[in-house]
Amino acid sequence: SARPVPSSKNYLIVGHAQQVVTPIQDLPSSWAVPSSISRPVGSLYNIPTEAWHSLPTRSFFPTLPGGNVFFQFSNDSQLVVKDSSSMTATKLWNPVRELSRGYGRLPFPIETTDDLPNAHSVVLSCKRNLDYVFFVHTSPDHHLHRKILRGALGKDSLSIAYNWTIVFFVGLSANKDTSRAIEREAALHGDIVVLPYYDTYKNLTYKFVYGMKWVTEYCSGVKYVVKMDDDVVINLPVMMKYLNEVPASQARVFYCQVWEHMPVLRETNSPWYLSKDVYPNKEYSEYCSGRGLVFRSSLLQPLYDATFCLPFHGIDDAFVTGDVALVARVGHVDITRSFSHQDKDWTKVIAGSIMFCHVHDKNLRSKSWNIIVKNLTSSLQETRTSNFADKTRVGQSLKAVVT
Repeated sequence: SARPVPSSKNYLIVGHAQQVVTPIQDLPSSWAVPSSISRPVGSLYNIPTEAWHSLPTRSFFPTLPGGNVFFQFSNDSQLVVKDSSSMTATKLWNPVRELSRGYGRLPFPIETTDDLPNAHSVVLSCKRNLDYVFFVHTSPDHHLHRKILRGALGKDSLSIAYNWTIVFFVGLSANKDTSRAIEREAALHGDIVVLPYYDTYKNLTYKFVYGMKWVTEYCSGVKYVVKMDDDVVINLPVMMKYLNEVPASQARVFYCQVWEHMPVLRETNSPWYLSKDVYPNKEYSEYCSGRGLVFRSSLLQPLYDATFCLPFHGIDDAFVTGDVALVARVGHVDITRSFSHQDKDWTKVIAGSIMFCHVHDKNLRSKSWNIIVKNLTSSLQETRTSNFADKTRVGQSLKAVVT
């Protein structure tokens, strides 16, 4: 059932630069950052100016140099210049321009101002006003993961019939061979967006946030965003049936496995470690498992807006679907019973008893997707055969009437 949208009252924005803790008061029920910002975004929420200045928005919006170059931060914060003239311009996007469009600034730092590979085929597909875009988090070296998903969700016959597309979001790689391989793969398939930061675990928040902005700019007509990891299997008929039956009143929610009262880990050797300076609260706000979740595209802009008034942290699902969602007044619908994080449940996802399943084993994952696609294809063929038979009967009836 739908969980109530959490109240914004008493929500804490924490600026860890000076450990400023400021309650948000009188958050409007409907708001958006204006296209031309003439005052700090924080003033929209009655955050005192002195508190706003201490919030670590970490924006980086440099003056663009001439030519195809980008600024890259090295460890000593010096700028490094790189040439990118070898890339085909029609298959590129400019992250600085697109991610700051309508805002004049960025919510988080970037590590390049260069044009980067763009999902040019997806951009064309998005002109159809799609029903679903599969928003996939992937890593530069996960070529096989992407191949499996392309073989399922990327099939033209299914993507056209069911009105969807798939796009892979990936960060920069420090490995030159991997970078070149990504460029070739992106140019060939047209379904990869390279984002302007290095692809590390702590940078997953950038991937989620900037991926949302990319969809806003290039695929705004889509109805649903299906955010998923590249090792997840989805029973597509179950998902589509579920979404077709949800009430219109549930438009401002995430459909996901909801985590409540999750402790913030303080062990420095944990990949999920956050210091008290970065995140003083002992527990996260209610949030979604990031492995698989669905939401309406109408939420993309208010969610992106909200990132401008929150301090960054690297736990991407807790940040976007928890902290950001709280500010943007986005609630949660808990569908935990439709989730599994264990390989052994791959049979359940193909049988339709669950909707999402994390399948780490590549062979089981490929087998699962093949079965789901086969069932979808058979269903599509049956529907077409039935429609043809109906048209034939109607034609025969009309002919009988005329004669």
